[in-house]
Amino acid sequence: MQHARIRDAILGTWGRSVAGHPRITLGLCGLLAVGAVALTWSKLEFHADRSELIDTDLSWNKRYAEYKQRYPRWDDVIVCVEGRAEDRRIDRLTRQIARELVHNTRVVAAEAGFDSAEAGPEFLALAPDNQFPKTLHQLMQARQFSEARNANEVLALSLLQLAGQQEQAEALDELDKLCQPYLAALEGEEPNFNFLDPTQPRWQPLVNVSGSGRIRFIRVQFADDDTGIDALSEKIAWLRRQVERLIAESEIEDLEYGVTGIPAIEADETAQSIKDATLASIVAIGLITGLMLLVYRGVRIPLLAAGSLLIGMAWSFGWLTIAVGHLQLLSVIFSVILLGLGIDFALHLVSRLELVGREHADLPSAVSRVFRGIGPGMVTGALTVAAAFFAIGLTDFRGMAEMGIIAGGGILLCLIAMLSAFPAFLAMTGQWKRIVRQRPGGETAHFGRGWLDPIDRHPVRALVVCGLVLAGFLAMAPRVRYDPNVLNLQPTGIESVAWEMR
Repeated sequence: MQHARIRDAILGTWGRSVAGHPRITLGLCGLLAVGAVALTWSKLEFHADRSELIDTDLSWNKRYAEYKQRYPRWDDVIVCVEGRAEDRRIDRLTRQIARELVHNTRVVAAEAGFDSAEAGPEFLALAPDNQFPKTLHQLMQARQFSEARNANEVLALSLLQLAGQQEQAEALDELDKLCQPYLAALEGEEPNFNFLDPTQPRWQPLVNVSGSGRIRFIRVQFADDDTGIDALSEKIAWLRRQVERLIAESEIEDLEYGVTGIPAIEADETAQSIKDATLASIVAIGLITGLMLLVYRGVRIPLLAAGSLLIGMAWSFGWLTIAVGHLQLLSVIFSVILLGLGIDFALHLVSRLELVGREHADLPSAVSRVFRGIGPGMVTGALTVAAAFFAIGLTDFRGMAEMGIIAGGGILLCLIAMLSAFPAFLAMTGQWKRIVRQRPGGETAHFGRGWLDPIDRHPVRALVVCGLVLAGFLAMAPRVRYDPNVLNLQPTGIESVAWEMR
């Protein structure tokens, strides 16, 4: 009982103070909001690395980090060019694009293929099973050729190996190639045996045969002078412009092209997440204000509530900058959650003021009574919601843990902002009794003019109906499936995602 009296005294004094000194209250709230926004603008970062969403102490995540350290080109950007498989102009085009890109300071390396003479024996493992014995036989023959002392011995060995194999078109072509220098010498020309040089370049493009078309790849490694997500997005945008220009200049028709790879996907999904979260927040505050305009049939109450909520949001951004320091793919949506939960505090305040307002001559005494009456419930509700969010912060899934920390602190700050700024805004109008509707019956009035009283009069029927609804939803629960493919989180129209899926 003593605790309740102390609690009510604190809440009553709080309500009387903020409504009695609105300029001081709003000045302090505004200064804190400006400071929070400035801190956020200068310090807040966005982390796009998906591996940071998971606990870095997990064994498989440690191995992944070690893999990235050992293979620094794991995050190359991939340019894809798809066209007819037989069109070798496309292979030459990709080589040209790679040469153009590597001349820019943004790019460290760009490869559209490799010289097969540089390929090591590990490449044999990539051959299909039916080709491996053939390749091994060719290597054994090549050993004999490598021991030949001159071109004449090479020709003799070739004739011996071709004995009885005239039906093989490839072998006959090889024989024709070997005879060309001798035929040239008979005609008085300089014979050319360069084709016997094992270091002769044999270009192999990076390709993926798919159906009637063929995708050519260009691996691009950006300079790591600036690894921020904004810098990466700018580099990828520049890369796309360069590829588009070079392909347009080639005048090769029916080409499809795009940029993908882990950095491109992370940059695209970051840009999409920020864009969607910003749009969702704008739509949310618009819908909240619009519904309040419809319900309260006025402009001032919705605008004052929205202004108070925005102050709480500004404080929340400052909190996340201090507590976490960055946003990521999951936590970027925290603002929409806080907007939906934070506006409830204003609705509670207005609803109770409508019931007790006519019994008070001044706003400070009315707000003091409202705070004593519904303040304990509002504080308890905010604390329980915040506790649930903070509980998420104890999990090993860093993406969700950071989300819980941000939302837990944000909901408490929205409560404080609403209990401080909203009464002060209302006091500044000087017409609070005209703005807040007066409902007859006071605190003993029936909610909704008694429309919901049948639920109280027939509790058994109400519970049966709720049980049937619950059973229906539980019957559908087994149909829920877990989708592990994170690419499905993004719209299919994003270029990097579309090419990664292909």
